[in-house]
Amino acid sequence: MKVNIPMSINQVDFSQYVTGRSQRKKSICDAAYYVLSCITPPIYNSKDYQYLRGFKPLSSKDLNRMTRNRFNEVKTILMDSNVTENGPILLSDNLIYPWC
Repeated sequence: MKVNIPMSINQVDFSQYVTGRSQRKKSICDAAYYVLSCITPPIYNSKDYQYLRGFKPLSSKDLNRMTRNRFNEVKTILMDSNVTENGPILLSDNLIYPWC
Protein backbone atom coordinates (compact mmCIF):
# COMPACT_ATOMS: atom_id res chain seq x y z
CA MET A 1 0.00 0.00 0.00
CA LYS A 2 1.19 3.47 -0.77
CA VAL A 3 -0.16 6.67 0.75
CA ASN A 4 -1.23 9.91 -0.91
CA ILE A 5 -2.22 12.29 1.90
CA PRO A 6 -3.61 15.61 0.65
CA MET A 7 -2.73 18.84 2.43
CA SER A 8 -6.44 19.52 3.01
CA ILE A 9 -7.04 16.29 4.95
CA ASN A 10 -8.73 18.18 7.79
CA GLN A 11 -11.47 19.25 5.38
CA VAL A 12 -12.34 15.71 4.23
CA ASP A 13 -15.72 14.60 5.56
CA PHE A 14 -15.43 10.84 6.08
CA SER A 15 -18.92 10.62 7.58
CA GLN A 16 -20.52 10.79 4.13
CA TYR A 17 -19.03 7.35 3.41
CA VAL A 18 -20.43 5.77 6.59
CA THR A 19 -24.00 4.65 7.14
CA GLY A 20 -25.67 4.25 10.49
CA ARG A 21 -26.14 6.19 13.69
CA SER A 22 -24.17 9.31 14.47
CA GLN A 23 -22.15 7.53 17.17
CA ARG A 24 -21.02 4.91 14.63
CA LYS A 25 -20.14 7.61 12.10
CA LYS A 26 -18.04 9.43 14.68
CA SER A 27 -16.17 6.28 15.71
CA ILE A 28 -15.41 5.36 12.07
CA CYS A 29 -14.21 8.93 11.35
CA ASP A 30 -12.02 8.87 14.46
CA ALA A 31 -10.61 5.51 13.37
CA ALA A 32 -9.85 6.92 9.89
CA TYR A 33 -7.96 9.85 11.39
CA TYR A 34 -6.10 7.46 13.70
CA VAL A 35 -5.02 5.30 10.75
CA LEU A 36 -3.90 8.43 8.88
CA SER A 37 -1.86 9.52 11.88
CA CYS A 38 -0.16 6.11 11.92
CA ILE A 39 0.81 6.22 8.26
CA THR A 40 1.94 9.84 8.17
CA PRO A 41 5.70 10.05 8.70
CA PRO A 42 6.85 12.67 11.18
CA ILE A 43 8.14 15.86 9.59
CA TYR A 44 10.79 16.54 12.21
CA ASN A 45 12.97 13.53 11.43
CA SER A 46 12.27 12.55 7.82
CA LYS A 47 15.83 11.27 7.35
CA ASP A 48 15.06 8.44 9.75
CA TYR A 49 12.33 7.24 7.35
CA GLN A 50 14.20 7.53 4.03
CA TYR A 51 15.06 3.84 4.00
CA LEU A 52 11.31 3.01 3.76
CA ARG A 53 11.10 4.68 0.29
CA GLY A 54 7.64 6.13 0.88
CA PHE A 55 6.20 3.05 2.55
CA LYS A 56 5.50 2.48 6.21
CA PRO A 57 4.99 -1.00 7.64
CA LEU A 58 1.75 -1.44 9.52
CA SER A 59 0.35 -4.35 11.46
CA SER A 60 -3.30 -4.91 10.62
CA LYS A 61 -3.62 -6.82 13.90
CA ASP A 62 -2.55 -3.74 15.88
CA LEU A 63 -4.65 -1.38 13.75
CA ASN A 64 -7.70 -3.60 14.20
CA ARG A 65 -7.16 -3.53 17.94
CA MET A 66 -6.75 0.25 18.05
CA THR A 67 -9.74 0.93 15.80
CA ARG A 68 -11.97 -1.59 17.56
CA ASN A 69 -12.01 -4.01 14.59
CA ARG A 70 -12.94 -1.34 12.08
CA PHE A 71 -9.71 -1.27 10.07
CA ASN A 72 -11.18 -3.00 7.00
CA GLU A 73 -14.02 -0.49 6.82
CA VAL A 74 -11.63 2.42 7.32
CA LYS A 75 -9.30 1.00 4.66
CA THR A 76 -12.21 0.75 2.22
CA ILE A 77 -13.10 4.40 2.83
CA LEU A 78 -9.49 5.57 2.43
CA MET A 79 -9.15 3.59 -0.82
CA ASP A 80 -12.35 5.07 -2.31
CA SER A 81 -11.53 7.10 -5.42
CA ASN A 82 -14.03 9.82 -4.45
CA VAL A 83 -12.69 10.49 -0.95
CA THR A 84 -10.63 13.51 -2.09
CA GLU A 85 -10.51 15.57 -5.24
CA ASN A 86 -7.13 13.96 -6.03
CA GLY A 87 -8.44 10.41 -5.66
CA PRO A 88 -7.92 7.82 -2.94
CA ILE A 89 -5.68 8.35 0.06
CA LEU A 90 -4.46 4.73 0.17
CA LEU A 91 -3.26 3.06 -2.98
CA SER A 92 -2.95 -0.70 -3.16
CA ASP A 93 -0.48 -2.66 -5.22
CA ASN A 94 -2.18 -5.98 -4.31
CA LEU A 95 1.04 -7.49 -3.03
CA ILE A 96 0.96 -9.54 0.14
CA TYR A 97 3.96 -9.42 2.43
CA PRO A 98 4.00 -12.30 4.94
CA TRP A 99 6.07 -10.37 7.49
CA CYS A 100 3.54 -7.53 7.85
